[in-house]
Amino acid sequence: MSEEQVGIELALDVDGRVRPVGCRVSEALSESTHAVVEIATDEDLPFDEVLGGEASLRISLGDGAERRWTLRVGAVEFSRFEEGTLRYEVHLYDHLWLLRHTRTTRKYRGLSAEQIVSEVLSRHQVAHVWQLSSPTRVREYCVQYEESDFDFVSRLLEFEGIYYAFDEEGVMVLADRSSAADKVAGRSSHFELLDAHGALSRGELGIFAFRRGARLAPGRVTVSDFDWKNPQRSLLTSDSAASHPSLEVYEYPAGFRAQAEGERLARLRLEAHQVRAHIVEGAGNVPTFTPGSRFAFGDAGGAAFEGEYFLVGVEHTARDGSFPRAQGDEEAQYGNTFRALPAATPFRPHPGTPRPTIEGCHTAVVRGPAGAEIHTDRFGRFRAQFHWDREASGTDQDSRWIRLLQESATSMVLARVGWEMRVAYIDGDPDRPVGIARAMNGVMPPAYAQPANKSTMTIKTPSSPATGGFSEIKLDDTAGAMLFSVRAERDYEAEIKHDKVETIGRDETREVGRHLTHTVGRDQSVVIGHDAKEAIGGDRRLEVKGDRTKQVEGSEKVDVGGSVTVSTAKDETEAVGSVRMTFSGGFQMPDLAARGKSVAKGLVPDPKAIGKKAVAAAKSGAQKGAKDGFEAAGGLPSVATAPGGVAGSVLGGAASGALGGVQESLTKSIQGMVPSASGIASKLTGGLSEGVTFGKLADQFLVGSISRTASEKMSRTVGGAFISAGVGNMTTTAGKAYVETVGGVKLTTSLSEGISESIEGQLVVTVGGAVVRSSVGDMTVSSRANRVMVGAALDLTSSKQVHVVSKEIEIVGDALLDVDVSGAGIQLTPAGIQMRGAVQIKSDESVTVTGKTHTLST
Repeated sequence: MSEEQVGIELALDVDGRVRPVGCRVSEALSESTHAVVEIATDEDLPFDEVLGGEASLRISLGDGAERRWTLRVGAVEFSRFEEGTLRYEVHLYDHLWLLRHTRTTRKYRGLSAEQIVSEVLSRHQVAHVWQLSSPTRVREYCVQYEESDFDFVSRLLEFEGIYYAFDEEGVMVLADRSSAADKVAGRSSHFELLDAHGALSRGELGIFAFRRGARLAPGRVTVSDFDWKNPQRSLLTSDSAASHPSLEVYEYPAGFRAQAEGERLARLRLEAHQVRAHIVEGAGNVPTFTPGSRFAFGDAGGAAFEGEYFLVGVEHTARDGSFPRAQGDEEAQYGNTFRALPAATPFRPHPGTPRPTIEGCHTAVVRGPAGAEIHTDRFGRFRAQFHWDREASGTDQDSRWIRLLQESATSMVLARVGWEMRVAYIDGDPDRPVGIARAMNGVMPPAYAQPANKSTMTIKTPSSPATGGFSEIKLDDTAGAMLFSVRAERDYEAEIKHDKVETIGRDETREVGRHLTHTVGRDQSVVIGHDAKEAIGGDRRLEVKGDRTKQVEGSEKVDVGGSVTVSTAKDETEAVGSVRMTFSGGFQMPDLAARGKSVAKGLVPDPKAIGKKAVAAAKSGAQKGAKDGFEAAGGLPSVATAPGGVAGSVLGGAASGALGGVQESLTKSIQGMVPSASGIASKLTGGLSEGVTFGKLADQFLVGSISRTASEKMSRTVGGAFISAGVGNMTTTAGKAYVETVGGVKLTTSLSEGISESIEGQLVVTVGGAVVRSSVGDMTVSSRANRVMVGAALDLTSSKQVHVVSKEIEIVGDALLDVDVSGAGIQLTPAGIQMRGAVQIKSDESVTVTGKTHTLST
């Protein structure tokens, strides 16, 4: 073919005729196509009209072979004036190249790399077609950050191992399998090595030069990453080539979460490195050589290189043969150089486009569904919308899940909808944000107004849904008023696995609105340096499964407004060094309790003064000593016959009554043990006893009953007087035995009910002084064996009945026994026995009545 048969055509979207003089076109896989065309024109070229416009470039040879490109004008330069024409250089590029002139930040949610790239290309009207062997994975959230659309698309395609080229119509072809590439278009795809000199004139198309070699390249690629949802799982994955596996490239973080994805990524990275290990270069004059197509090469002269190759890059040069400057320059008419790979070697683009890195932090607004105040998942993440997201509509759909850093592995602070959160990025990767802190702003200022509360630190969490309530831990560091405050809007729970030590320098106030439950697994010790006061509005129940010991070094006062019930499952032992007084009910007189205490002190002024003699006499039932004392007094027989009997004398306030005689006679054996009866009544009634009986006073001032129960043994020891008074029933119940020792007087009174003692076993009562019992109801004593020893007088008075029931009854009257039941009764003195009215003494075996002289009168 002649040199005039090489033609170059350039179509520009401008008025006027332009004539191409020559051109140089560079094209390669995953690279921009760049054509530089020298044109001649008679008129000025309007730059504004040309730039960005469509351009069609065509190189044709005389035998019909041609190559065409559809490009865009990227630059125009005036070079010189020659041969009467204006010479310009026009720079043409593929349609993707124009995306280099963009820069933006945006997000893509729930799309694969294929879908994201298609969206970007379509936005710029870049025609494209996909030829993939497998789909790309879906990316939950993908960020294009401060980068051009060209770099963003290139970065995604390189990561996925996808290459691209352009066909004659300018369509971008995206593929991932070079082995499936089409053959070079034209009459043949098999070429031989030709003699370059005069090839075009001879009409021969082929390869003039061919060079093949190898370079050292990494033979092993290892990739890894971290899956925070499965932190124990290793994602370390490798792939190796047949040669040089010791030359390893390790990439972390590689950007994957699944093991299979890691294996694929390691293979793609290794294949990209192996592309550079091969050197296949050549030169020829086949215009249809196109990146992304295959050709075969080899003959007798090139047998060593025989095989099929995959074109990676081609550079075309041509000069129009019809243009005067091209005449005589035959070898410069058309030619190309190319780069290729053995067809068996997969082609992968080199991942050379850098990933954008975010230095520092961003802030983002926490989002959630409409009406939600807290929106999180099982990992405690929050959804956030970034301020740079200009496409966001302010809904949850425009946000992404972000992990929130915690102070420790077990702490949990959840970001709330509307908060402004400070966000950092792992390895600076825009696709890996992590929340680190909350930021104050004009809508959500600090919890306390500043700078007025500049010394206050707080963790304050409002209730959700919003009610106005909140929980808070607050510290006020104001000097002189430092405060540590904890507030729980509803419940407060604290658990301490080991010890707790709490020291309070001054006061403690605790207020419980409803119930308080206090449980101690073992021991509890409470030490109070001064007074203790306890006020209970309702009932109080004390349950002790083991022993209970109460020690009062001073006095103890117990006021019971209603009934008193004491129940003992086994034995009951009571020891009182001085006076024991039990009043059931409330007192209407002023400070009667204090007067009762004064009476008790009067009965036994000093417990230490009682001495061993009084205690021994009480415990041994020293009837003799008591009897001698009464005989010395000489007052009891006359008292017994007087109106009211012993009870009247004891309670009536007469100075010469029984208690006066008891006091006088016992003084000889127990010094100062019992004061005068008038003194007792006067102190108890505050001076009202003159002319008023104790029964009337008690009826006026006392209400309630007294009950004591012991399932087995009950034991009481009182060094002084034993006084029990109540309006209701006076009940004592014991199982095996009841033992009572009273050193002084024992007084038991029920003003409206009865007195009952029920003992399954033995009943033993020893009283050093007088025993006075009075009741309106029945008076009952029931036991298997009953022994009552009274040192002075025994007076039993009941308005109804007195029952003494036992298998064997023995009554010994050394001093005075007076039983009075509504006019009927028994009086036993050393002088004899008198019975009044109908009296019945009943025993299953025998009744024995013993006195000083066995005189019986009825």
